[in-house]
Amino acid sequence: MANVIDLKKELYNALQDSSEIVSYNVKLWDKYKKQEKDFNWKRNTWDWNRKKWNKKLERVVSENQNLQFENASKAISLANFKSENITKSKKIRLLESMIKILKSKLSSAQKDVFSIQKTSSNKESEVLSLKSKITELEGELGLNISELEHLKSKVYSWWK
Repeated sequence: MANVIDLKKELYNALQDSSEIVSYNVKLWDKYKKQEKDFNWKRNTWDWNRKKWNKKLERVVSENQNLQFENASKAISLANFKSENITKSKKIRLLESMIKILKSKLSSAQKDVFSIQKTSSNKESEVLSLKSKITELEGELGLNISELEHLKSKVYSWWK
């Protein structure tokens, strides 16, 4: 009988231990579920943030590409303006040289005309022709200078 009582006590203790284990198991399961829920919420937040940053990165990369293209276009335009500027400057110097030569010829022709006499029609026509040519070249020079100044102001205002 003492064995039966001991067995009953052991059975009672085992049932209590089992009940505590079940209780701990329920608590652990609840804690696990809460942690899983918290982790899932954090993971969703991370996913949302990752997507948001990916979109921002795509916009920044796109903007960067657009700016690089714009800078390349400006560099090409500037190179073209510089090239035109150099060409126009050379043409202006050439025209100035030609004007100087023609003025010298005109001066020489005028001296010849005065020394030979005013009746020489060949020299007179050469003088008129040279004057006409000088006037024409001066006009062309004026246009080229004006165009060069316009290009310079365009380049300077473009880069400001």
